[in-house]
Amino acid sequence: MIELSLTGCHPEPLGSYLKALGVLRLVGNQKDQDARGRWRGNSFTLSSELHETGLVAFFRDEYHPTPLLAPWNSGSGFRVQGKRPEAEHTLQMLESSSGERLASYRATIHAGREVVADGERRGWRDPSGTQFWDKKHKAHVVELCRARFPDLALAWLDAAVVLAEEPEFGVPLLGTGGNLGSQDLSVSFMQRLVEVLCLRSERRAPTIEDSAAWLRAALFEGMTVPAVAGKVGQFDPGAAGGVNSSPLGSAESVVNPWDYVLMLEGACLFGSAPARRLGASSRGKAAMPFMFGTSPAGFASASSNESSKGELWAPIWRRPATAREISHLIGEGRAEWQGRQAESGGEMVRSAATLGVDRGVETFVRHVFVDRLGQSPLAVPVARVRVRDAQDVPLLARLDPWVDRVRRGKNMPATVAMALRRFDAAAFELAAKDGAAALQEVLTAASDLETGVGRATAFRKGPPDQRPIQGLVASAWVPRLDDGSAEFRLAVSLASLHDGGGACLRWLLQPVTRSRKTSGLVWSEAPAPVVGFGHRPIHEVLALAHVRRSVEVGTSSDGPEAAPASGVGDAGTGVQTAYRWRVAAPGRDVARFAAGDVDDARLGEWLRALILLDWEAGPVNVPEWFIPSRDWVALAPTAWVLLAPFFHGRPIPVSGNTTVNLKPEADWLGRLASGAVVPVVDAALRRLRIARLKPALADAGILGRTGPPGLRLAAALLSPITTQDAMALIRRIVPPPLE
Repeated sequence: MIELSLTGCHPEPLGSYLKALGVLRLVGNQKDQDARGRWRGNSFTLSSELHETGLVAFFRDEYHPTPLLAPWNSGSGFRVQGKRPEAEHTLQMLESSSGERLASYRATIHAGREVVADGERRGWRDPSGTQFWDKKHKAHVVELCRARFPDLALAWLDAAVVLAEEPEFGVPLLGTGGNLGSQDLSVSFMQRLVEVLCLRSERRAPTIEDSAAWLRAALFEGMTVPAVAGKVGQFDPGAAGGVNSSPLGSAESVVNPWDYVLMLEGACLFGSAPARRLGASSRGKAAMPFMFGTSPAGFASASSNESSKGELWAPIWRRPATAREISHLIGEGRAEWQGRQAESGGEMVRSAATLGVDRGVETFVRHVFVDRLGQSPLAVPVARVRVRDAQDVPLLARLDPWVDRVRRGKNMPATVAMALRRFDAAAFELAAKDGAAALQEVLTAASDLETGVGRATAFRKGPPDQRPIQGLVASAWVPRLDDGSAEFRLAVSLASLHDGGGACLRWLLQPVTRSRKTSGLVWSEAPAPVVGFGHRPIHEVLALAHVRRSVEVGTSSDGPEAAPASGVGDAGTGVQTAYRWRVAAPGRDVARFAAGDVDDARLGEWLRALILLDWEAGPVNVPEWFIPSRDWVALAPTAWVLLAPFFHGRPIPVSGNTTVNLKPEADWLGRLASGAVVPVVDAALRRLRIARLKPALADAGILGRTGPPGLRLAAALLSPITTQDAMALIRRIVPPPLE
């Protein structure tokens, strides 16, 4: 086989991509059935029996055009009333042609005229005369065309109209039934065909030499030939002309005739009939292959006010494939997400990131059809998405049902719509790039969306009923989110706090509680017990949450304390605020937080994300966090070192079989929050002596005045540490030998 690099065929713009498909389709079907094509670098490679001269000769002398006709459209040339004289003249020119190459075209035109005559006899014409056909009968005309057209013409019909139970004319790839605004694509194709086949005989009509030059320029880049004036449509935004399209302000739309012919020949591969998406949850309707609803995310020029017709994800394959194989690939259009066909750009990018597409595809070029020139759509290439096996994307499957309920909500407030748009953008970015930062952005965006829903009382009551996010298993998310930072470890520790089916930190910071009927999470009718989460400095919010926790525990008959073990020394009565269940943070990280040596804003962002996770579904294993370190205790703020063991909530071994059970007094947190650190430190020293420990620290005034502010101490004391770290703190406070 001879391998030719078609340097004039690129993956983008869309017209150039379709041109490559057209070359492969025509060569494979009409000249060499063993011909194969693939994408290599930024161009298309054709392997066949044809060398460069033979390929040009085939299209110039042998190519049989696919009949492109649209008798259902007013501007197709079949409405002989003088309203579209150019279309009517072009149609008549092909109809009166001779030669075998256009035999199928002539037969299709004849069938089209029979369809028109039959439709008129049946009374399907528009009685007002403004349109060709009555709107309610236009679908009947299409069905009649499919019954009467020769087989060769059906590829175009299937690509121009989605043939479901009711024909659908709004196909983004080929406009509305083959119309792009006032441009009938079938007529433009015939006009370009007349030029490349040199059917005109008037003076200055294109010659065989002109056609060959256009063809070489279309196939092999680097040749400069004069283009002709003509509408390129949405397929090449750079050649569409219009306002600001040239240094002089505007330019005329121009086209290489062979570019246009080969482009629409390639578009015929995107026929709707074979693309039956009949998965387990399919809606059982025909669909355009690799065509999806628009997701306004994943490209810089996305705008919430922009009108979009949909998206085409053009597959790029690297392994040589025949025209039949590519026809099967495109015809199937298989792209699955959660066991069903993807239906939007957002689902498609998830599919591409989880190998939910045909394995032969390596990359997709995403084209979004948007209105950017008045009412004229453009196919804008916005991204190339690689097919890969991403580990993070499957986690989105648990979030999608909740987001879908929000998306279906009635009368969505603007704040919720903005948050939803941000979530879509974050989810798209995750599927495209993967990584802890992208996954955190998804959770943070989901948290913002949930907050917006929670504040929109009327919206959240449905339909459908909007409930808080739940079911995101922490043990699955945490390993994928870990960025190795102290802020992440602290946020995990704080977010994990819960009493096992009872209270948790989330209930203090958000208006969320558990339903007594279903045990699922529901919105609380009252505001969050602690306000300001996401707005106030995180250490202030955590301090107030700790104070609120002490009040709730102090008034509860079922406190969080574990039963004391044997051999425990008691430092006196008190109110233990430690939660029963938690993921302990490394003591060195909590000490840094107490000293104000972490990024509070980053900690707040992480906590907003992680607080959405379900921490009761299973253990979260993080042993790699606890790297031995000898100097962190000596560098930790002394006031925190003294107070942290009291808030540990577990018996702490001190020597031999002796353990001590330290508890804070009921008013300690309130005093700390108000800035009264010295009295709390003094009381802590006294309690150590009651427990028969002799603290080496004696001056409460110095400790209280030189340590962290009370609010920060109260916040840091909410974060749990391991028993081993608590032991290290006791050793610093009470040096051996212990008595």
